[in-house]
Parts: sequence; C-alpha cells; structure tokens
Amino acid sequence: MRGWRRFGRWLSAHLFVGALGISGMVGLDMGLTVLKRRIFLPGPHDVTLWLGLGGLWLGALLGGGQRWALRSPEGSALRWVFWSGLGSALGWLGLWGMFWAIGPERLIPPGTSGMQAWAWILSGLGLGAGLGVGIAQWIGLGRSKGAMGGWAALSGLGGGVAGWGIGVAMIQLGEETLEQWGVLSWALLGAIGGGIFGLLTAPGPPSPE
Repeated sequence: MRGWRRFGRWLSAHLFVGALGISGMVGLDMGLTVLKRRIFLPGPHDVTLWLGLGGLWLGALLGGGQRWALRSPEGSALRWVFWSGLGSALGWLGLWGMFWAIGPERLIPPGTSGMQAWAWILSGLGLGAGLGVGIAQWIGLGRSKGAMGGWAALSGLGGGVAGWGIGVAMIQLGEETLEQWGVLSWALLGAIGGGIFGLLTAPGPPSPE
C-alpha cells in the first residue's frame, strides 16, 4: 500500500502544481501588463522576462511538490525549490533563444493556425522546463550521476507531452471559452498538463507493499 500512497501523492502534487502554476502564469502576464501601463513604458512587456519569472515560479512549485510527494531525504525543501525553479527558468529561456535562432518558420509546420501553433509552442516549453528541472535536480541535489540521463529524459518527455495536452485542450475549448471562464479555464488546462506530467514521471509502478 505504501507504493500506492506515494503514487497518489505524486499525481496529486502535479495536478496541484499544474493548476496553480498555469493560473499563476496568467496572473503574471496580467501583472506585467499593468506594470507597463503604470510606469508608462510603450509596447507589450518583454516575453523573455515573463518566461524567466514564470519558469522560476513553475519550477519552484514543481520542486516543492515533488519533494513533498517523495518524502525525499535528499536535500532540504529549499534546495528542491531553488534548483527546480532555476532549472525551469533556464530551460525556458534557453528554448526561447533557440526558437528565434533557428526560426519559427522552420519549427512550426507551414499552414498551422494560431491556436494550433500553441500546441507546438507549449509542447516545446514543457520539454524545456522538464529537461531543465531534471538536470538541475541531479546537479543541485547531488543524486546518482548514472540515473541523471534517465530522469532528465523522463522529465523532458513528461513536460513535452503535458504541454501538448494543454495546447490540444486550448484548441478544443476555443478562445471565447478561455476568455469567458478566465483563470478557471487556465486552472483546468494546468490540471490537465500537471496530471499528464505526474503520470508520465511517476516514480516507478506502485508496489503492493
């Protein structure tokens, strides 16, 4: 039963992190927009700043949630939060730089609509965050180097598929529904992504202990 409890904690933590994380990203976007108006700076706020701060926020939540779920003795909660936040932010910023260095026209298939493009973009962001968190946790928490590649790859896969799931859900809901339900709709999307990530990265099959 211990294995099932750990599996349940892991999934619950990621559902919570997904919903709170994505909703927080929406709130951050609104806050930066208001701040731009208050200090009278022209144009939209810098996406790079939004990705950096949002990556810190999402990664910190993810690290804290994972440490709670695993009851891990490896590193304090603060170290889990710090390294996961740093890894997620660097993953997003690195991916954003590569996106423009390579060129969006080469990465997004031709003829892709605006909403469909979000599925590709969010999948890439999820991949970047997952890889960043996975690598940063192994470096910062001093875990076994032999398992580093496997966990980083699994985190990247979980993040990429979770991002794709959010993008597909956005297409199905449509822009009007997202606007009508506001942050609640983003909480739903976050829960979808968090749940997918939690299932794909669950720490081994539940054992009948």
